[in-house]
Amino acid sequence: LTVKDGVTAIAADAFYGCKGVKNIAFPSTVEWVGPYAFHECSDLTDVKLQSVRYVGNNAFFRCIGLRTAVFGERLDSLSPSVFAGCTSLKSFTVPSTVLKIGDSAFRECSSLTKVNIGSNVDIIADAAFTGCSSLRKIIVPDNVVAIGKSVFSGCTNLSSISLGSGLKEIGYGAFYGCSSLTDVHIADSTEPLFLSYNTKPYGKPMGSGLFADAALIDLYVGRVLTYDISEECGISPFYSQGMMENLTIGKDVNEINASMFGGCGALRTIKVEAECPPAISLSSAAPFDVNVFTKATLMVPATSIELYSSA
Repeated sequence: LTVKDGVTAIAADAFYGCKGVKNIAFPSTVEWVGPYAFHECSDLTDVKLQSVRYVGNNAFFRCIGLRTAVFGERLDSLSPSVFAGCTSLKSFTVPSTVLKIGDSAFRECSSLTKVNIGSNVDIIADAAFTGCSSLRKIIVPDNVVAIGKSVFSGCTNLSSISLGSGLKEIGYGAFYGCSSLTDVHIADSTEPLFLSYNTKPYGKPMGSGLFADAALIDLYVGRVLTYDISEECGISPFYSQGMMENLTIGKDVNEINASMFGGCGALRTIKVEAECPPAISLSSAAPFDVNVFTKATLMVPATSIELYSSA
């Protein structure tokens, strides 16, 4: 199918439910694609829109045959559910002009293995990547300030995530069901980062912290973390990460909250990069599991050994 040169817009619902359309040649004049424009075009395999400025919500919803999609550097947002249910989509590069990834934008894109998030994205909205069970690694750029609730929930093969320095908050359930997550890097910053919870109890005595479903082995914390210290919210984001072996605390961390690493009894290496020892909160419980004091190796800056010894 070829869209005639000079066409600037594809109307909402224009090709809703069309079967048999595999490839569409879009002219460079197309700047606007309406909501539901290609909804459930199940045979569509490739999309290339180099000049598009707007793509509406659900535009390619459940295009189950869609393998590749390319948008040019003019788009300012990815609308809600734009690619939701595109179970054959394997990779996507978010244009550098995009500021927001909308709710459920890639929800249930179960073949998606790689996403390059544009450097100017500042919001990743609720459930944006829920159910992307083939994703293995995510790098959240420094410009992102908020990750919504359930963003990576059900990403069962996600093993590594790097969280940029601009983040201010991560919503609840963001990593729910991320059972393969072993490596988390929280970038250096002098600004605190708020971490919500994973689950709250319904008839149970205790909720779970943000990373409760992960199987952390390596963790880098480059900034002060804030969270609700309560059983209802799982005590801490990393509470009872019983497989975690290596922890690095960055130079900008000047405080470690109560129970932050409680139950992390497998820790063998703790590296603290701050010249001055971080303040330890003992308001309710010690930040570390008791086993750490006899089994783990503590590494600190060579010039600060005396400071840490007397802390």
